Amino acid sequence: MVDSNRFWIAPSEPRLELIEVMAASIDESAALAPASVEMSIPDTAVPVAAGTSAAASSASGTATVTVNGLAISVAGITGGAGLGANRANAVTAINAQSAATGVVATDTGSGVSLAAADGRNITVAYAAGTFTGSGVADFGLAAAATTGATLNVRYSAPTGITGNVV
Repeated sequence: MVDSNRFWIAPSEPRLELIEVMAASIDESAALAPASVEMSIPDTAVPVAAGTSAAASSASGTATVTVNGLAISVAGITGGAGLGANRANAVTAINAQSAATGVVATDTGSGVSLAAADGRNITVAYAAGTFTGSGVADFGLAAAATTGATLNVRYSAPTGITGNVV
């Protein structure tokens, strides 16, 4: 008899599966013990997407920044003088939706940093809308992409067992 218990680590998608195997007898279980699997998320593993402000737009308007699948409207002002206001608008709009996206925005003074404290991926997409000619840099955001976390896994084999974990 072999039982397996499974659990997934990742809020949005399966990434790691841990299988625990139990033996049918004491003799069989002696061959399995004391195996251990240790998992941790390092402090530096919180996904962060940070960008730098740069003016590219040709007309003020409203753009759509999509964060983790949620479309968020952000007002944009054209020209270099509007970069600080654009960052502030992006931070306010993104943070207003942080309960739904799991992402918090911070104005770094030269760009906007997005962080997901629970380790979920941060996926950003952009549509200029009526903010003609604009891009994510007009709001100080990093390029549209997916940023993920790191998970450390360490396996200790039972005494006398050798080989590779694949």
